[in-house]
Amino acid sequence: MRSHRTNSHFPSDLLHIYHQADVKAQSIPDINEKISVYQNVLDFCAKSEKCINNQTVKTQQILYWTYLHIGDLFIQKNLDVFEQTNLMQALQAYQNALEFADDNQEQLNVLTKIRDIYHRFDNHNMAVKTSVQMANLVDDALKIDMFLRLADQSVSKEEEVYFLEQALKFVTEEKISTLKQCEHTLEICARLLKIYEKAGQKADMTRIYNIQNQAHRIMPTQYI
Repeated sequence: MRSHRTNSHFPSDLLHIYHQADVKAQSIPDINEKISVYQNVLDFCAKSEKCINNQTVKTQQILYWTYLHIGDLFIQKNLDVFEQTNLMQALQAYQNALEFADDNQEQLNVLTKIRDIYHRFDNHNMAVKTSVQMANLVDDALKIDMFLRLADQSVSKEEEVYFLEQALKFVTEEKISTLKQCEHTLEICARLLKIYEKAGQKADMTRIYNIQNQAHRIMPTQYI
C-alpha cells in the first residue's frame, strides 16, 4: 500500500524530494556529499515504474535539473589526481541531462558544457561535432551568429576555419539588408584570407577572393 501511494503521487513526491535535496545541497560544503544528495533524487526515481515508463514534463524537468547539478559539481571538484575521472563523470551527467532537456535553450546550455569538456580532453573532433549540434538548434537566419561565436571560441585554427566557412554559407539566410549581408561576407572573407594566406593555401585564397569580388559587385553602389 505504501508503494502504491507513493507512485500515485509520484510527480509531487519527486518534486518535494528534489527541493529537499536542493536546499540540503546548498547548506553542506562537501562536494561529494552534495553529489550524493542529488543522487538520492535519481535513486528515488529509479525505484518508481512511473518515473521509468511514464515520465511527465515535470518529471523530465526535475531529472534535467538534477543531472545538471551533478555535472556542475563534478566540474567543481576538479582535483588534480582525479581530474580526468571527474570530467568523465560530469560528461556522463550532462549527456543524461541532454536527454531530458525540454527546449532548445536548455539543450544549448548542456551542449556548451559538453563541448567545453571535450576541449579540456583535447578531443577537437567531438568538440566540433557538439558545436554543430548547437548550431543546428537555431534557425538558419541565426546560424551565422552562432557559427561566428563558435569561431571566436575555437581553440585551433582548423576549428576557426571550419566555423567561418559554415558562417559564410548562411550569410544569405540572414534577415538583414543586402548591404549588411555584403558587409558580413567581406568581414568573414577577410578573416579566412588571413588564415589561408598564412598557411599558403592558394586554392582557398582564390575561392575567397572570388567571393569577395562577388560581394563587392552586388553591394549597393553608394557604399562601394
